[in-house]
Amino acid sequence: MVYRELEDIEAEIVKLQEQLVRREGDYENVLVTARTELQDALPVTLGQVFSAWSGPVERDRWRFNKLRERLRIIPLGGTAVGTGFSAPREYVFAAERELRRITKLPLSRSQNLCDQISHTDSLAECAYGMGLCADNLYKMTSDLLLYTSSLCGEMTHGEVQYGSTIMPDKVNPVLLELIRGKCMECSALAGLTGGYSRNGQLQLNANLPFMAQEFVRMSEDLTVSLGTASGKLMDVLKINTESMEEHLASSPALLNTFRDVLDYTEIKSLLPEIKRQHIATKDALAAFLETHTRLGRALINEKLTLTSLTGYTK
Repeated sequence: MVYRELEDIEAEIVKLQEQLVRREGDYENVLVTARTELQDALPVTLGQVFSAWSGPVERDRWRFNKLRERLRIIPLGGTAVGTGFSAPREYVFAAERELRRITKLPLSRSQNLCDQISHTDSLAECAYGMGLCADNLYKMTSDLLLYTSSLCGEMTHGEVQYGSTIMPDKVNPVLLELIRGKCMECSALAGLTGGYSRNGQLQLNANLPFMAQEFVRMSEDLTVSLGTASGKLMDVLKINTESMEEHLASSPALLNTFRDVLDYTEIKSLLPEIKRQHIATKDALAAFLETHTRLGRALINEKLTLTSLTGYTK
């Protein structure tokens, strides 16, 4: 059961990865403010932002593939305590072949049946992998919650239901909230499943029914979360490029890239005037720097190119 669930979840992971990679290309020329510790830092392309989100998803895809490899080892023929007591050898081998034929899964009998009957760490590893996938998705949607909030407004969570009867303009980010809630539950259940695993005693873990129950719940959580993220969420998520440019032009982020040609104190002294003049575009910032610093326009324009702002220095 868990093996098949992992196959289905991995397929959903692939869909999300494809969506993120596509947007990485779509937005490779869109500049946005990168922030560290919730403070403006340096420019970054929106494509790089989506690329950063696709990284953990790619690793989740790799992990799930490896987890399925672990789960194909089964304790068939171990009987009560892993010794194989009372099980005819020929029947065990025949049953292994028949089980592979019926399930169409690459199942393989464990070569250490006492271990396989006694320990369930492979199931715990699987649960933790599912929990890590949920944590990664939670991080991405938490970022999106900030980007789409009134505090930032660089992205928009499209309306999928009425926000409030007394606030007609309010749009509730219900898809992000759904994903985050499901991911929190999945992560908690992963920890619970690990607890069931380590509480097995001596030659048998009697908690397997509880573990199976949590795997069903985790699978449902991840399937809904990943499906919503790659489907409905991407459909309603809109990019506000004007807001991105305005925030970037009026923040320290663009000015920070001039640190190699302007003094630290000079940059700090320019910021209040930039804010006072409500500079909202790169061109306006270039004109401001030309009149308020010793820098020539050619150098300013070169410093403000996409490659100079978001790549290695020459």
